[in-house]
Amino acid sequence: MLTALGELERCTMTLRSCLGWFALVSSAFVSTCHARAIWTECQGCSQWNAKSIAEQGLAPATRVIFDAAQNVAWKYDVLREQVGQNCQIQRSGGSRNDANGDSLSDTASKPTVNAAGECQWANVAYSTFLDSDDLEIMALLHDAYLETGGTWKSSRSISRDDIFVPDCAYCVTPSGSGYDVVNDMMYRSQLRTSVNDYLRSIQQPTAKLIDGILQGLEISFLGGDMTITVMVTFADGTIVPVVFDDQNPMGFIDPDRVTDENGNALMNQGNRDAFAHFGAVYRTADAAENFLRNAERLGVPVTRAHGGGGRTVSCTWECERTACNLKCSSQ
Repeated sequence: MLTALGELERCTMTLRSCLGWFALVSSAFVSTCHARAIWTECQGCSQWNAKSIAEQGLAPATRVIFDAAQNVAWKYDVLREQVGQNCQIQRSGGSRNDANGDSLSDTASKPTVNAAGECQWANVAYSTFLDSDDLEIMALLHDAYLETGGTWKSSRSISRDDIFVPDCAYCVTPSGSGYDVVNDMMYRSQLRTSVNDYLRSIQQPTAKLIDGILQGLEISFLGGDMTITVMVTFADGTIVPVVFDDQNPMGFIDPDRVTDENGNALMNQGNRDAFAHFGAVYRTADAAENFLRNAERLGVPVTRAHGGGGRTVSCTWECERTACNLKCSSQ
């Protein structure tokens, strides 16, 4: 958002040449003036409604009011001015001489005439044109609206093999697991970065808009923010949700939302004792083994089934005299 009226007027007078670029996605770009515009959703909006909404908030500002369902948008330059019945004031630099906001008058203003003395400060929205970059963003918003059924929430599931994450020697298995995401910050960061790269590579409208938000595009949605959740499933069945929204355009992983194949939370240093009465049957022996390896890393004694091929794991307290310790086993 421009912070000074003089800067806004300069940017308005040179709108077609003010092109400080940032990448929206691949070859899509927006100008510096454009990047500082605030996009606001207005469902079922008319041009009159749009102007009224644009005049709300701080000024000076450039606002685009859009209705993604109707695939329409209105753009306004909003200035802070004195208005009122019979209010005539001197404006430095001249008065605005057209509704489209392409230029400001260079003629000198006459001395102030305030016939009724009923001037008050208010935001005034001047309609301006949607340029090609605005139209491209509007097309993305419309496609994202259709993609999400108007919810602005998108979710997709991928396999660990769909992304590149370096193998690690300290993981429960070299290719990693949800257990490593929960218990190791470095591996969690590597996975988040890999999913972020994956999201940037796909052509979903929502992914493109998240990329735009990362580059500075400001969009306000009715009823909340646009969110993309990428569910990463590892070979052992553990599932890691990676969330992208306007607060976390690079992605965010909440360790408490990482689960095993049955939807159970994974053991970590903070919740270890809560597994005192835990039991689960996994589809593969590898999944059970990763559970046990993770427990061992957390200092829990483990007893494996004969041959190490059991798919059922359980944990319980084992007490000797007054001391009780958590122990886990497979069968």
